[in-house]
Amino acid sequence: MDDSRVTVIVVTWNGAVCVERCLDSLIDEPYLERIIVVDNDSSDETIEILKRYGDAIEYYSLDENLGFGRANNY
Repeated sequence: MDDSRVTVIVVTWNGAVCVERCLDSLIDEPYLERIIVVDNDSSDETIEILKRYGDAIEYYSLDENLGFGRANNY
């Protein structure tokens, strides 16, 4: 049996319309170690949605939009 575990990094910006569906599809996967979400200074409800997940995810809210690459490396 393979005991591999993965960490998923999700980078978002104004992703309120899709971030919940994305996280819900990941959250109960048996191979998942953790989910890290990096928000690129969203101005919609993304942060409020992320807060609802509590300890199930780690999230970082940036003060500016760094773009996908820099936010992913954050």
